[in-house]
Amino acid sequence: MEAVIEKECSALGGLFQTVIGDMKSSYPIWEDFITKAGKLQSQLRATAVAVTAFLDAFQKVADLATNSKGGTRDIGSALTRMCLRHRSIEAKLKQFSMCFLEGLINPLQEQMEDWKKGVNTLDKDHAKEYKRARQEIKKKSSDTLKLQKKAKKADNLGRGDIQPQLSSAMQDVSDKYILLEETEKHALRRALIEERQRFCCFVAMLRPVVDEEISMLAEVTHLQTISEDLKALTSDPHKLPPASEQVILDLKSSDYGWSYQTPPSSPSTTMSRKSNSSSSSVSSPSSSSMEDRCRDGMRLDLCLGRQSGQNQSPSGTAFSWGLRQWVWCPRSQPSHSSMLSASPLRLQIRQRALRIERDQRMLRSRLD
Repeated sequence: MEAVIEKECSALGGLFQTVIGDMKSSYPIWEDFITKAGKLQSQLRATAVAVTAFLDAFQKVADLATNSKGGTRDIGSALTRMCLRHRSIEAKLKQFSMCFLEGLINPLQEQMEDWKKGVNTLDKDHAKEYKRARQEIKKKSSDTLKLQKKAKKADNLGRGDIQPQLSSAMQDVSDKYILLEETEKHALRRALIEERQRFCCFVAMLRPVVDEEISMLAEVTHLQTISEDLKALTSDPHKLPPASEQVILDLKSSDYGWSYQTPPSSPSTTMSRKSNSSSSSVSSPSSSSMEDRCRDGMRLDLCLGRQSGQNQSPSGTAFSWGLRQWVWCPRSQPSHSSMLSASPLRLQIRQRALRIERDQRMLRSRLD
């Protein structure tokens, strides 16, 4: 029986040493994982910074389309919604990066020290318990051998009083072997639990990171609807949306028009343009419309060198493309009664037009 128990104890002890050796040899693998995870977290953080800069530029493009006076406001609105969705993905990416660092990398580094201490403690405790059990078995076995020799001598002498002591000693040896077997089983169980506990702890750290990743990827699904909207809006670039068509119709029926002008190319032609402006002012009738006055006034203002770099013309709003200029002018001259009730902008336009007419009269008098 002792031989069988001895064999089982050897098997249990061998498995225990194998498990302990595997846990000790796994430290480089865990450290390599922590190193690679740190590099990935650094890349995620850099990616989040790059995404922030990209979305800032993307938002400017969307604002450009939204604030345009043309027919791109619907596209700009869809681009803005897409940018906002990407902002949500950006926020989730930052949360994922922080969770990766605070929920996995740092705790795993701290846990590594506890794991090393735990394995060393298990190995030392097992060695002490095994050594103590072996010493007790060796002592009991030695006592049993002595009793066996005494029992043989007693049998030769016809004495049988040693036999009960021998039986008790042999039972003690068997009990010690059973105790050794239980000790080995207990040590092996603790080693297996320690190994399993490591991976359970690792999974507990990994799960929040995976949950953040799933939450981030769930935000991507919302982009499909916006992408389909953009596809529908940009399917035909030669077709204006109904809102832009309505703007064109409203401009046709409004009290304002667009006049087209070319500003002077260089200051050297100022005098020639001034003479042309003066001759056109003399030849124009006194009953010319407000629109003609605006054109003549704009030419005169440009010829006199009043180029302040602003896009504000004497008669309204001016828009420049290259060397050409569009000026938005009222079509008809308002009466004195309408001036009293006009907006401050129209009053400024009227006052500017009167000053231009005064300058024209002064210029004509000088030329005469």
